[in-house]
Amino acid sequence: MTTHKKIVWRSARFATFSAYRFFRVKGLRYIFGVCLLTVVCGCTGCGKEHDAQKILRHNTSSGRISLALLGKPEDLVRKGRIDAHRRVKADDGVEIDVWVIRHRGRAKARGTVVVLHGWLNSKAQNLGVGEALAEKGFDVILPDHRAHGASTGQYVTWGAKESRDVIAVVDAMLAEKLSAEPIYVWGVSMGGATAILYGALDPRCRGVFAVAPYRDGREITRALLPFDNEEAFQAAWREAGRIAGFDPAETDVLAAARKLQCPIILVHGMLDSIVPYENGKSLHAAAPGPKKLISLPAAGHSTILLLGANWFAENFLQLPTLRAAAPASAPAR
Repeated sequence: MTTHKKIVWRSARFATFSAYRFFRVKGLRYIFGVCLLTVVCGCTGCGKEHDAQKILRHNTSSGRISLALLGKPEDLVRKGRIDAHRRVKADDGVEIDVWVIRHRGRAKARGTVVVLHGWLNSKAQNLGVGEALAEKGFDVILPDHRAHGASTGQYVTWGAKESRDVIAVVDAMLAEKLSAEPIYVWGVSMGGATAILYGALDPRCRGVFAVAPYRDGREITRALLPFDNEEAFQAAWREAGRIAGFDPAETDVLAAARKLQCPIILVHGMLDSIVPYENGKSLHAAAPGPKKLISLPAAGHSTILLLGANWFAENFLQLPTLRAAAPASAPAR
């Protein structure tokens, strides 16, 4: 331990002892101790790693509970809600859990839609959307993001590794003939951001449908570290990238939107307080087109899916036929 850190540590111990005597109420002593420990950790160099963990690790039990309530995958296959259950290994060994729904009512599929769920959720969130798209004639792939649902992995990388996971899943499903080209992607919230990142990476992608996506993983996670100054926040992100093995710049969804070579439809609620509407407007402006922004004046982030699976499936049908000549200068209502 350096001399500076020794001085800081001894000062902190003295301050803690003095404050402990002053604050006689048990609850106040506890609160003060937690706050002081946070300060000491920052001074002695452990704050950066602590903050990085806040960026990377999250309680995704709610998504796992949703999966459990639906039942085991083999039961869903038996009931006809899904047609296959697979596990796909990503490049770094993380296993992605996948459901497949084959197209309904047509001799040949119109293509495949990869349906991506939001942060802290699981593929159970969008099973209804997947079923509605299958009824429209698409094969549907529903994966759990890494560190979510039934997939393995410790870290959420805000689209950086998740977008490459989508490529691995598409490769595996095409190889097994459980899906057919052309490939489209549909996603909500973090899934919407990941959809755009994926669309910019995979030339097989023929269209992106993004619901309430954020424009940068670093920007949207700022609320997770409200007491960090900008320098500390950026240091935490660099540490997060080092720990989880990715470049924080890979979460720049706005930059990915500029690189898209396929049509994109964005859906965003104007009352969204979690991923503000400005994110959708910025992404729409950045995409070269063909493109469309569906603005919903009365929708928030957690209420946007209340539009229903059929609404999303009907609007998705615009994507394969979207043309560069379609008006894109003003948001569609």
